[in-house]
Amino acid sequence: MSAAKSRAPAVVGVVLVAIGLAAGGWLWWGQGAAGPAPAVPAAAGAGADGAGADGKGKDGAVADDAPQPASGELVAVETPAEAGILPENCIAYPDGSRLPPLNGVEKAPRIAFHRAIPFSPVIGKRTDAHGTEWYVHENGAMSTTRYQLKNGVREAIGELQKPVATTTVLDH
Repeated sequence: MSAAKSRAPAVVGVVLVAIGLAAGGWLWWGQGAAGPAPAVPAAAGAGADGAGADGKGKDGAVADDAPQPASGELVAVETPAEAGILPENCIAYPDGSRLPPLNGVEKAPRIAFHRAIPFSPVIGKRTDAHGTEWYVHENGAMSTTRYQLKNGVREAIGELQKPVATTTVLDH
């Protein structure tokens, strides 16, 4: 048997896997464009004891009576000047607007908008149940900056997502 004939089943397998992945991706992106965005819990403002929305006081200690996240609360967005951030360290949005980075990030990385989640203006800011701050856009998309560990190195990343309502899939 020749080498070409013995490789034929492997090539067919690779092609079938590639087709399956392409079809799965097409279905996944198609589902992402439908439905309204669900409400994301937001943190309440600073507490009477000086604790911030993250439950930490000015000295970084966790407050015992830290405010609990409130569902759907949208707060006003700070300008770079109000936050004391240089414009070059801010998130640069496609419409030319700039907003301070979130979640302790000092210099904002790029946030990539695309066809599945197009850009629309920011309408407010929310903090989710995990304490992550997000900018909320008119179209329901949410963008943020945060740190992550990659190979043991802390790096700033820009993240974009658009929550969609859960739908039921019926088998026919």
